Amino acid sequence: MVSLKRRNSKSRNKKNSFIVKEGKSGMKGSNSRPLYIPLSLTVALMILLLSPRLAENYILSQSFIVATLLLLIWQVWLSVKVNRSEIVPSYKIELRSQHYIQAMVQSSVFLYWGWYWPPVYEMAWIMLGQLLFAYSFDILLSWSRGK
Repeated sequence: MVSLKRRNSKSRNKKNSFIVKEGKSGMKGSNSRPLYIPLSLTVALMILLLSPRLAENYILSQSFIVATLLLLIWQVWLSVKVNRSEIVPSYKIELRSQHYIQAMVQSSVFLYWGWYWPPVYEMAWIMLGQLLFAYSFDILLSWSRGK
């Protein structure tokens, strides 16, 4: 779960999705440190373009390039917004059983299916790209909406 903190405020409101931070932050660049999380996911998405499965299909590689560029533009916009305002992005990791159980079941079905039909394993790069895009998009959307 990702959230935003407000800088330079004196009160705490537990009902609000914003976490209020007392005083000023220490380093100038420390406020944008959580922005490296979606950036690293986007860089990993760019690295996937080097895989043979994506490189051999022109439309698929162009789709990954466009998605990566849109995520990078969104991250630059959010970085500018964070540097100009009182908002400090933050995150909290919450492991939920319904998510990792579903991931394990889907992975086991994928492995079982690929055991009997090997071309399924070639799609693993595409599914990994979808996961990277989904997590990066979710983080950016949550921070953009102020949650």
